[in-house]
Order: sequence, then C-alpha cells, then structure tokens
Amino acid sequence: MRLLNDNILIRQQFKQASSVIITEDTTELDTVAEVVLVGPDVKDVKVVDTIVYSGRVGIPVKYNDEDLLMIKEYDVFGIK
Repeated sequence: MRLLNDNILIRQQFKQASSVIITEDTTELDTVAEVVLVGPDVKDVKVVDTIVYSGRVGIPVKYNDEDLLMIKEYDVFGIK
C-alpha cells in the first residue's frame, strides 16, 4: 500500500497494568502506537517510530490481515 499526503498507518499498543489490559474503549486521551507506513508529505515521523497520539482520532484499516489505524500527522503529539 502507498499512502497519500500526510497520512500515517499505525499499530496500536495497549497499556498493561497489574495483569489488566486497558483497551481502546477505556483509553480516554493519549495512546502509544508503532508507525507502519507514512505518506510522502509526513515530515517528522518515520516508519518504526513509536508515537504518542490522540486516542480519539483515526480510521480503522485492515492491512495484511492486521487491524491498524490511519491518522494524520497533526494528530501526533510526540515521538518516543
């Protein structure tokens, strides 16, 4: 797949605390994810970066039999 513009395809990482996994349904604000693909207009984020982004954005995408999320570069708060 080739992304257009400033789109970023990410694999969400879920927090785990005390043997309880917190899923996206209970995650209110910031979420951590691994970058899978980036569009040509993305300037600061690279593939395999770990990012912090708003957990309330994105479009679910099925890619290579994997459930991923498509976001825009401006939804990224930081890079770990």
